[in-house]
Amino acid sequence: MGLSASLLVFALVIGPFAGWVAVGWVRMIRIAHGRRPTGRGLLAGPPLVFTAVGALAVPYPELLGNGKDIVQLTLGAQFGVATLVALLLLKPLATAGSLGSGAGGGLFTPTPATGALLGSLAGQGWTLLWPGPAAGFAIIGAAAVLAAAMQAPVAAVVLALELTRTLDALMVPLLLAVTGAVLVSRRCDTPSLYSVRLPAQ
Repeated sequence: MGLSASLLVFALVIGPFAGWVAVGWVRMIRIAHGRRPTGRGLLAGPPLVFTAVGALAVPYPELLGNGKDIVQLTLGAQFGVATLVALLLLKPLATAGSLGSGAGGGLFTPTPATGALLGSLAGQGWTLLWPGPAAGFAIIGAAAVLAAAMQAPVAAVVLALELTRTLDALMVPLLLAVTGAVLVSRRCDTPSLYSVRLPAQ
């Protein structure tokens, strides 16, 4: 796959939007972490949240797990618009809710999963105006949100290129999208996703 003009322009447009999504994601995790229950609340919180997530997983089974399946399915353009919208809203809420209930869990995989959903959703609309590769839209979204949320643009780009092995086609679009996303997140003075879970000094 050669360098796509559609992906280049898409990357310029989606980068700032990915930055805003990352800002919201980091703030959501900060709030959830700050409200984690203690004492008896630890006994009630996880069952209540997991029951709610389980109920939502009946129509949207992709909510379960760490988000790896979501990334794979978006790369293959397996979701319709309605499902993408629902998962883009519900996956971050389910992850933050689970962490906020007092349960343990990781944040790395749900972050690019959220970005892949954003990229895939935006890409479906973009292709109506300017066709481009579906997988490229998802990868660009995933890398941009990951870079802005982690405050690690180089790591996000390297990871995306390593996983996809498409250096020639995606290098420039990835750099453009990641730059736009990180500039927005830093403009909002957003810390790294992992630093918001550190104990206060």
